Amino acid sequence: MIYVGIDWADDHHDAAITDDSAKTLSQFQISHDSSGFATLHGELTKFKQSSDQILIALETRRGLLVHELLRSG
Repeated sequence: MIYVGIDWADDHHDAAITDDSAKTLSQFQISHDSSGFATLHGELTKFKQSSDQILIALETRRGLLVHELLRSG
């Protein structure tokens, strides 16, 4: 299982990926656009987990990023 925390901001989002032991696997920023979403997907694919093995915590329940995460499973 991997865990993704995304800190919401107006112009970019800070993100961190950890594992079950809370070890930080990756920290990065993403922009709030398709390029940023591609960066997020790229980081997630590095860990070769199926979508049911990825838990994401996000500070909001609406917006383009939320739509993209739901769309991509």
